Amino acid sequence: ATVSVLNWCMLRAYGRQVVRMSTSAAPAGWREEGRRVLQECNGVELLKYRHVKYGTGVVLAELPGPICGAAMDFATEAKDNKGLPHCLEHLCFFESKRYPRGVLDLLATRCGSQGTNASTDHDHTDYEFEVAGQAGLLRILPVFLHHILAPSLAQSHFTTEVFHVNGKGQNQGVVYSEMVGRCNGEQDLLWNKVLSTTFGKGSPYSFECGGKPEDIAKLTRKEIAKYHEEVYTTDNLHMLITGRIDVDKVLDCIASALDQAVADGASVKCVDRPFTKKLAVPDQASTRECVVFPSDDMSVGSYMFAVRLPYSMHNAEAMVATDILLRYLTDLASSPLNQAFVELADPIASSVIADRQWTVEQYFNLELAGVPYQKRGAAFQPLAPYLKDHNLKGAAAAAALAEEDEELEEDEEGEEGEEEPEDEPMPEAGAASNPFSLPQEKGTDWFLEDDALLARVVAVLEIAEREIRKGDAEHGEWRALRDAIVKERITRKEDFEDSPHSCLTSVLPELYFENYPHADPAPPFGATVDDTEAFAALAEKPASWWADNLKTQILAPLKATLETGKGAVEVRSIPDAKLAQHNEKQQDRLTAANKKTYGRDGLAKFKTKLEAAEEKNKIHLSDAAKAAFPEETKIGDVADMPRELTLHPTAAGRVEMMDLMVQTYFVDVRVYFNFSQVPIQLRRYMILFDYLLLSSNVLGEDYRDVVAALDRDMVNSNAAVSRFGRFMSPGTQPDLMCLYFVAVPEKAHLLAEWLKKIVTGVEFTPERVRTHCKNMLSEMSENMRDGGSVLEHCMAQACFEPDSQYSLLSPFSQKNFLKRALSDLPGTVAKLQELLALLQSTAVPVSVLVAGRDLAARQAVRADIEQVLAQRESARPAVFSAYPWGTGAADKRVKQGRGFAVGVGGCDAAYISIDAPVALTPKDGKRYWALRLLCAAVSIGEGDLTLAVRGKGLAYGAGLYFHTYQSTVSLEVWECTNVRETLDSAFEVLHNIPDEDASSVLSDFNIRNSIGSMVHGVKAKRETPSDIIDSSATACMKGIFTQQAEEADEALLHTLTRADLLEAYETHVKPALLAQHQGLVAGVVCDPQHVPQNAKHLSDVLAIAVTPLKSLKPLYDMADGTIASLC
Repeated sequence: ATVSVLNWCMLRAYGRQVVRMSTSAAPAGWREEGRRVLQECNGVELLKYRHVKYGTGVVLAELPGPICGAAMDFATEAKDNKGLPHCLEHLCFFESKRYPRGVLDLLATRCGSQGTNASTDHDHTDYEFEVAGQAGLLRILPVFLHHILAPSLAQSHFTTEVFHVNGKGQNQGVVYSEMVGRCNGEQDLLWNKVLSTTFGKGSPYSFECGGKPEDIAKLTRKEIAKYHEEVYTTDNLHMLITGRIDVDKVLDCIASALDQAVADGASVKCVDRPFTKKLAVPDQASTRECVVFPSDDMSVGSYMFAVRLPYSMHNAEAMVATDILLRYLTDLASSPLNQAFVELADPIASSVIADRQWTVEQYFNLELAGVPYQKRGAAFQPLAPYLKDHNLKGAAAAAALAEEDEELEEDEEGEEGEEEPEDEPMPEAGAASNPFSLPQEKGTDWFLEDDALLARVVAVLEIAEREIRKGDAEHGEWRALRDAIVKERITRKEDFEDSPHSCLTSVLPELYFENYPHADPAPPFGATVDDTEAFAALAEKPASWWADNLKTQILAPLKATLETGKGAVEVRSIPDAKLAQHNEKQQDRLTAANKKTYGRDGLAKFKTKLEAAEEKNKIHLSDAAKAAFPEETKIGDVADMPRELTLHPTAAGRVEMMDLMVQTYFVDVRVYFNFSQVPIQLRRYMILFDYLLLSSNVLGEDYRDVVAALDRDMVNSNAAVSRFGRFMSPGTQPDLMCLYFVAVPEKAHLLAEWLKKIVTGVEFTPERVRTHCKNMLSEMSENMRDGGSVLEHCMAQACFEPDSQYSLLSPFSQKNFLKRALSDLPGTVAKLQELLALLQSTAVPVSVLVAGRDLAARQAVRADIEQVLAQRESARPAVFSAYPWGTGAADKRVKQGRGFAVGVGGCDAAYISIDAPVALTPKDGKRYWALRLLCAAVSIGEGDLTLAVRGKGLAYGAGLYFHTYQSTVSLEVWECTNVRETLDSAFEVLHNIPDEDASSVLSDFNIRNSIGSMVHGVKAKRETPSDIIDSSATACMKGIFTQQAEEADEALLHTLTRADLLEAYETHVKPALLAQHQGLVAGVVCDPQHVPQNAKHLSDVLAIAVTPLKSLKPLYDMADGTIASLC
């Protein structure tokens, strides 16, 4: 396939257009099918069109930010576990019948996108991209559509991307590697079982939509091509386009692209359209199931319940009502299910999550995670799936379980940390007045005693129904539910402001399920995203209506399961160390079988076939085609949302304040505290402190009343250590704690009031400390089962000194620390109160960001907050203007590097990180931007690194990254099935960068593409009001205090040349990663079986000593012991 220069010139013709929404008649070839103004979404207007000839449905919406978004969906369904829709999704990105490989992603990045993407679910496949500005949208869209509707689907693409056996007998392929890393995870197994039980065996929801590795190996290219022809038709294509768009131009662009695709063989009519027949209600003997997942941490499991709802997605009022009920039951610490399961002296679950799901038939799920799992005997029936999988029966089954129990007992003898002390009975404050304070028998085994947990859920729902029916509008559950109605509505408004494109994608099921025989008649277009009428109607419903709704839709099915075994679906998720050990050797067994089956000659043929496929899949764009690419998108080409930033410096009687004018419906306050100089003895308590800060008693008021009142007064509130981190993750700035409050303008006066209550009036109690410590330990167990999370925590522990925040806040430090905190609750309470006192102390620098639309409102809030935080006699130290971005973390970096390979049971793929320090900060201007651009040029989609690793099917992905806050550069690989070949391929790319003949990284073509992709990153950080608030705070901490200074700094990106990037390579990347830097830290996380082998691979490639650790236990012991000695 070739692309002519003329075609490229036509693509270039789409220049900057005047942005307007069409108000005239539909463009030629299109039929308008609906308009709707979304009152709940800031008055955004949705327009729906249908292509008359091809049947493609398109929804468009104008949004105010600089980013345009496109989503292109097909209804798809699986009929087995081969992952056919998923594999097709991957292959569409290679090349089309008109555009050769590389054109799509390279054009996308050139035009201001970070690349194209897709995802496959059980009932649809979604292709999407974001781009800075409409000009880029109009260039990318026709090329992407052609790849989707008219892909080449070559055998060579299938070989590397889906599945192959290499010359060593190893199973590989990008999709194969991805699913090896995912399909045995707890969440995948749990959700697949829930869906198959809810919708029945043989339904599209009963199969693994991503594919099971053993079945992917049986799939053929012909099957994929046939499926594409039948399902990827123009009349089964449904699109959403958002941003500052000209509707006529967008529709003309799509129409031309459809003409082109059909001319090149795209199918128009979907004969056997997915989801046109009613899904049957499964007739099962029981709806209670169990899954066993591999994990060497057997401390906690999960329960999930699911209920098919009696209405369809056409019934907006019923959907919103369900969402409100689920919010009422689970959203707050004071909510009924949290009170009965989470907020206990001995928690039964670490979290309770409920959500309504957007499947073709609506259902909701209720998950209780972190449920303590006690050792069970061989008679425990839910282990039947494990026994069946391993063909164990009778005495053999009992023997296997006994053997496992023996091994686990041996493992537990060496369990990390100290034994938890025996708990003294601790009556919970306020329990007498709490209707959900149910009796809890100590030592209950929630997995062995079949009905215990479900019976408790049913009891809670019965109490909630009874209490709501009382109709007490001033107190109790009816007031809590009415609060939930109000909060659900305002939260949807906030969600839309924060993620408008994502929120509007909920209109797409209206299109791709439009031929399904729904139970309710089809409403007017856009009803699924327009909740105005639903909320108005629901606000008038009496308490009895809500109680009836809860009883019939939620309580009754769960009660039926309890009483008869049939009703709601119940699935238990149980960890199993034996299964983890079995799975560790699975890929080795498959390799051995391949060697035996195919022999030396057969494997040699596989090697030749793979090499031929890799050669054929290389990008071969002519100089003429490259020259025809449009100019890269510039930062100045796309206007931002209006903003105005003013920094008010600290002074006597004042704190440093950032005033930010931004077009938000809300008033936003963020208070940043810097704890870097606080003694280490207190800093170790920071995660527990931020967990408790907004869910504790305040000024004598019970925490339940506090969280309910805070939820009524604020749109959103949070306390978080670090920025942009996950659970116990270092994130961007682990020395910061942010108190975050958002209010509607009418309640802006309460922002400072709540801040004052929190920083002066929180009262930590032993009961709350105990509950949170136990829940955090359970969450930690779940988090540390994931290979990617474990690697992140291991790298933080290995890269930084023991007294750094990275070490102090990691699970390796926190696990045994939290156990000790449990053994001395009064002492822990005292330390937390010390931390609270520091929030008003000059020992802790503070800065405040106040954002909103109205100047007077912001000024009033700033004045109120100064009354709370300012020191009357002196200036309080500031965060923003004195923040050590790029140097603060470097000061705590280890001076001597190290390597490690760590085993995690149940981790079926490998994760790699190689990290070294560089001496750069934002103040280095052009050199700082040069390293950022170099990393983008190496990692760009369809670039050298991607082709060398993912292109060969060695791993799901790889990238080179510059971590600007830590001032490090790192090579990272995820979901890898061949560590040695991946390392060799990746380092070959890095070594070849200066060689113009061997590398395209520093070519003018690649640099310009990479600049375009970085423009998207710059613009995306100012896409929405909340993005602008985050990026403004970040800019100030980098020493950039005005919009003009920020724009001047960003303009440096467009001044960079090949020489600048080559200097960045020679000065930073090469010494850091390729020259045995003394501060280099390298790690790999994989299954325990392959730790010695992967440690050797890492050591051989990097020429460093690598410590093999087959479990996490030594890391817990080492980290805890070292940090404890410093305290």
